[in-house]
Parts: sequence; C-alpha cells; structure tokens
Amino acid sequence: MTVEEYRQAILQAMTGLKDNEGNPLTDEKGAHEILDTFSDPELMDSMPFNTPEETAAFLLDADADDEA
Repeated sequence: MTVEEYRQAILQAMTGLKDNEGNPLTDEKGAHEILDTFSDPELMDSMPFNTPEETAAFLLDADADDEA
C-alpha cells in the first residue's frame, strides 16, 4: 500500500466511524482537516504498525481530546 492509498483508507475509515447513537464522528471536510495536519513521512511511520481503521480512530480520539 502506498502512503496515498493509506491516507485515502484513513479518510474513508474516519468518515465511516459513528458514535454510540449512530451519528458520524466527522464529515469528509473535518476528516481532511485532521488528516492534512500529518505529513506523508509521519503517516509512513504509522503504516507498519497501524491499520487505516486504527489510525482513523486514534486521530478522531486525539482531535476530540484537543477540543475538550
């Protein structure tokens, strides 16, 4: 998987995550805003250790912590 494919898979996973009531945790714009803060080399460091779904959940959780 290339870093661009990984980035796209993370975006897809982020927009698919829902809260306990079934509401999306973010929309595509919000997902882009969060993910765009990470460079390709930063994402490449994560690729061997985290699935796109794991990375998406981590990024959304970290963003929620920042907003609290």
